Amino acid sequence: MFGFFLSKGKDIAAEAAAAYRREDYASALKIAQMGLQRQPRNQSLLAIAGNCFFVQGEYRTALDFYQKILQDDPHNPEAQINRCEALLFLNQPAEAWSAAQDLPDTPQAQLTRGKIEMAREHYAAAENFLTRAAAAGQCFWTYNLLSQAAQKNAHWQTALEAAWQAVKLSGGLDSQHLNMAYTLYEIASETSLQTVSEMLQKWLAEYAGNPIVEQSRNAFFPSPEYVRSHPEYVTAVFDNFADSFEEILSDLHYCAPQLIGAEIHRRFPEFLLSKTRILDLGCGTGLMGKEIDSRCRNYHMDGVDLSAEMLKKAAAKKLYENLFLEDAETYLTTTSQQYDLITAADVLTYFGALENLFAAVAEKLVSKGVFVFTVSAAPNAEKKWCQHLSGRFLHSRSYVQNTLQKCGFCNINCQSSVLRLEGGNDVSGFLFSAQKT
Repeated sequence: MFGFFLSKGKDIAAEAAAAYRREDYASALKIAQMGLQRQPRNQSLLAIAGNCFFVQGEYRTALDFYQKILQDDPHNPEAQINRCEALLFLNQPAEAWSAAQDLPDTPQAQLTRGKIEMAREHYAAAENFLTRAAAAGQCFWTYNLLSQAAQKNAHWQTALEAAWQAVKLSGGLDSQHLNMAYTLYEIASETSLQTVSEMLQKWLAEYAGNPIVEQSRNAFFPSPEYVRSHPEYVTAVFDNFADSFEEILSDLHYCAPQLIGAEIHRRFPEFLLSKTRILDLGCGTGLMGKEIDSRCRNYHMDGVDLSAEMLKKAAAKKLYENLFLEDAETYLTTTSQQYDLITAADVLTYFGALENLFAAVAEKLVSKGVFVFTVSAAPNAEKKWCQHLSGRFLHSRSYVQNTLQKCGFCNINCQSSVLRLEGGNDVSGFLFSAQKT
């Protein structure tokens, strides 16, 4: 196919650019590399090749291409900005800031400087650059970043207004509704509900019915009928965070899979030695599967998750025999498969009432089968469960234990644990393990 382009005398850069615009990065890169064999200093082809490597996460190689452009044209604005962006993704903010000194005074350059200053934790400077970038253009990601910088500077109303502009300019994309939800929750937690009340009411009114908005509505104004997160909300969250999910959790010291793995090893070591059929509920990118694989000699593992993007990451690990794009409770009530071991790492935080889920788990476990999972701890032990302003559900130890017993589980063990960090603070929870009667 690529030989056809050459033999017909087509503009190779135009063909590569067309493939890139179609998001066919493999074809765009092949065309660009073929053209570079004939024209090794062609700046358009170098840029396309660099951008292809960038979107595929090969930032070091992308940087090399941008540097080649700048060798011939030191003031090429696109290459200058792309070099800074690549350095940021390589976690080199100091080098990115040094490179940014050569940037022209354009809205895109101000946006890039704002990103760099955010990475350097210079939030006042970041807010200044992002404010100038936002004033000069109508890019929703600029407002998204501005909302984060303003929040860091305790400029609450600026943060809320910027988050609102990001929602409006994006046409109501899930990513921007999520940013608004987190902005409202975090500011309300740091100040008071009154601080966010006006913006909250405006957002709830204009986007009523959106799953992300409705999740926040029920977090701020709890309803006894809202007993679990809507599946569309969970899908939206994890489809949006799939690419950065494991990096984010690493920064938060997330350890639920490790806690579950250690609990299985301690209480039920036979599952690690014998042929075991395992179900990983809410498997995400496969972190629980990775923990199982490090401990278990002979297993067949299935995974269930609501996010197609997360399942792509899990499939790449090649740990699961089957992966199902399904709601956990729906899968349990429709599958005919029986399991020896079922795990749920940080999954029940999207369920308030647990009776139906626990009954479905028990139904799909073999006799003496084991269920190991984590829950976040409710601040009031007298309540069965509650919904946090973040939208997550929290549970009391006694409620979980009583529900397990009612659903036919025995040999129940519970340990208090720190599951991860949030806002620099420990997120307390419980690690449960139980055996079907």
